[in-house]
Amino acid sequence: MQRHLFAAIVLCLALPVPAASRETGEGRWEYLVYLNGVRIGTSIVTSAVTGDRCVSTSDMVLAMGTVVTTMKQVVTETKSFEPVRCEVYQSVKNGADVTAMNTVAEFTGNTVTVRAGGMVQTHRIDGPFMLDGNYFYAQLSKKNFAAGTAVQARIYHPSIETSAAFSVTCTVLGRETVRVKERSRSLHHVAFFMESVKQADYYINDEGVAERIVQRFMNNTIELVLK
Repeated sequence: MQRHLFAAIVLCLALPVPAASRETGEGRWEYLVYLNGVRIGTSIVTSAVTGDRCVSTSDMVLAMGTVVTTMKQVVTETKSFEPVRCEVYQSVKNGADVTAMNTVAEFTGNTVTVRAGGMVQTHRIDGPFMLDGNYFYAQLSKKNFAAGTAVQARIYHPSIETSAAFSVTCTVLGRETVRVKERSRSLHHVAFFMESVKQADYYINDEGVAERIVQRFMNNTIELVLK
C-alpha cells in the first residue's frame, strides 16, 4: 500500500502544481493531503527563478499508522522547459527503522544520468520531454483555461521510469462548482491522462493555482487540498 501510495504521490507531483510566473519567479503553496477522506499529511510547494533556471520544490510528509514517509522533490529546468536536474529524496520511518531512497537525474540534452541506490545509469530519452507540469500550465494559461483545450507532452520522472518518458494529455472540461474547505468554488476542471488512462483531476482557479487535486488508485482516493 505504501509503495503504491508513493507512486501516486509522485505522479501528482509530476503533473501540474501551482507554478509561479516565469517573470516574477516566486510562489509558495501549502496543501493538506487526504487518503479516502482521512488527513494523512501535508505538502508544501515552492517555485523560484534564478537567471534562466526555474526551480520547483515539493516537500511532503505522510503518516499512516506507525509509518512516516518524508519526500522532497526538486525539479530544475530552463525557462523554455528544457530539463536540467530532477532530485527525489525519500525517507520511510517505521518505529526505529529508517530507510532512505534517493534518486538524482541529471540531463545533457536528451541524455540522462540517474544515480540511485549506489548505482549509476545512463539513458538516451527519445523525443522532446519535460520534467513536470509547468509546460501544461503555461499552455493552458495562454488559452485562459478555455473549455475543450487539450495539451499533450511527454514527462520524464526517474521514480516512475528511468529509461523512458511517458505521454501525458490534459483536457480542460470546463468550469465546475467544487467544495473546497467547506466552501463552494467555481473552478476550472482539468483532467490528466497518462498513456490514455485517466490519472488525476485538477480544479484550478483563475490565477492558475490548483485548489484541489483528486487521484484514484487501487480503489483508493488521494486528495490534495489547498490550505
